[in-house]
Amino acid sequence: MSRFLQLRELKTKQDDAISEYWRDLQGTVGVIREGFSNFLELPEATYLDNERNETPYVRIAKVVNGDYKYVMLHELPGKDGFLEFAIGLTLDRGVSTYPKQTIFTSLKLKKEEGGYLVTSTENNLTHKASGSGLDADFSGLYESLFDILRKHLSYRP
Repeated sequence: MSRFLQLRELKTKQDDAISEYWRDLQGTVGVIREGFSNFLELPEATYLDNERNETPYVRIAKVVNGDYKYVMLHELPGKDGFLEFAIGLTLDRGVSTYPKQTIFTSLKLKKEEGGYLVTSTENNLTHKASGSGLDADFSGLYESLFDILRKHLSYRP
């Protein structure tokens, strides 16, 4: 095999490994969203929004021009090995009450040996989860997110 073909093969393997890395992180964000929803023990998984569309209480978003925008997992941006995303939790007094308020928590996720690292600079959060995919243990992260939200909601003027 020529040296050029060797380099072409290495390039193909590199591209495949990079794509798999980001796909794994995107899928893991979905695992985190579902796990956090379960952790919260939501009485209902969804509510009807202003346009009467069924909407999950816990959703994934990204920052676009300073605002949070709900996205599909494959739309999440990656940079320097970290996948950037936000968990949006919509709160209300009851499923059919309005207005509803969504609180976003920005997070970054990356793979590490034996698991994942989740960080949030705005909330001084660092969580290491062992395992991979559906087997990763994010229970400590869910507790931290819950504490961040409780602190946010304890504000009184």
